[in-house]
Amino acid sequence: MVQIGRALADHVRAVNNAPPTPMYSGPGMPHPQMSHVNLYTGQVDTIPAVGPRPDEAAAVNSIISGVGNALISPFVAFHEAWDPPLHPPPNSTFDDGGTIYVDDANGESRPWSEVDPKAAQAYYEQERRRAGFAPSLAVSLLGGGASVAERGAVGTAGSRLGPGAPRPPVSAAEADLIRNWLPIEPGQFRGTVRLDPPALSGELLDKSGTPIGSIDREIDPASKTAYHRDFQLSPANQGLGFSKDMMRSSVDFYRQQGLNKVNVLADDIGAYVWARHGFLPDQVSWDDLRRSLARRVGSFDAELPPGTRQDVLRLLLDPDPRAIWALSDLRVPALTASGEPVLTSLGQPMTLGQRLLLGQRWHGTLNLRDEATMRRFDDYARRR
Repeated sequence: MVQIGRALADHVRAVNNAPPTPMYSGPGMPHPQMSHVNLYTGQVDTIPAVGPRPDEAAAVNSIISGVGNALISPFVAFHEAWDPPLHPPPNSTFDDGGTIYVDDANGESRPWSEVDPKAAQAYYEQERRRAGFAPSLAVSLLGGGASVAERGAVGTAGSRLGPGAPRPPVSAAEADLIRNWLPIEPGQFRGTVRLDPPALSGELLDKSGTPIGSIDREIDPASKTAYHRDFQLSPANQGLGFSKDMMRSSVDFYRQQGLNKVNVLADDIGAYVWARHGFLPDQVSWDDLRRSLARRVGSFDAELPPGTRQDVLRLLLDPDPRAIWALSDLRVPALTASGEPVLTSLGQPMTLGQRLLLGQRWHGTLNLRDEATMRRFDDYARRR
């Protein structure tokens, strides 16, 4: 607590003694400019940054990290006293994949999990618990401020083995779950794996180990529902069919498990993509979406041929959420008021379906038991 008080006192003194932070008010102000990619046009707009300068933001982040470390450290110490750390045997070695090798009774180097499975499993489970201890504690202490708290917690418990140390390998059962759920090898996933109930949350990697995206999925066996909480790909890996492969593999896995549905929060690009896959918004989301889309259609009336505009409005008057499928399938090119094609962030011509749905937000479901839904899913997800 003394450390926390000192950090806060230093921060207050720094704020009181610092000159006022200038906000952007016109040319000549000392703020950098930011490039903003317009989601709908694909154009890059240069806008002034509003707020603290980068050096001031770094100072604030430093204070936050210091306070976070001071807050978390006593609890980590208590946790270690309550749960004494386990260590690999003396003279053990690691390979590049993180597997620990020890000498067996004959003096031969073998994986620790084969020589002493119980001890090895206990150690690996400990490391997984410790890696998640500080961030989860910080979230509970700071009311869910994970992005702030985790930065302060990394130095205390999130890097137990030190920078560059090998990560504990997944178990055989966890590796099988990754392979069955996602169309990748276990080495292309870095994050949390839970067997019961099944869940995956972490980074997606390419074959060289470079992060290319993130994923967060969970299965509730009681309701026979899969929850897709997050799926993102870096721009360089979009448009290559990877998301289709990922979704196709997941749905095949869900069918094998006898699940009934997949729930998703569709936003940004997903508001268009998931409709193409066969997801449907719930009734509340569809009613909200219709109102939002009607305003959007009104904002670019001049860009729509009269017949096309009537088709869109007819779909928006339909109370059946399945109308979103027809909206997402509109292949009419999206044009600006001057007749130029609207481009996606990848530089490709945008369809009217994309123009309407990109950037929207809705809660939806893929009904794995509905014939029409699964026929649409199979037609789209298995198309090359």
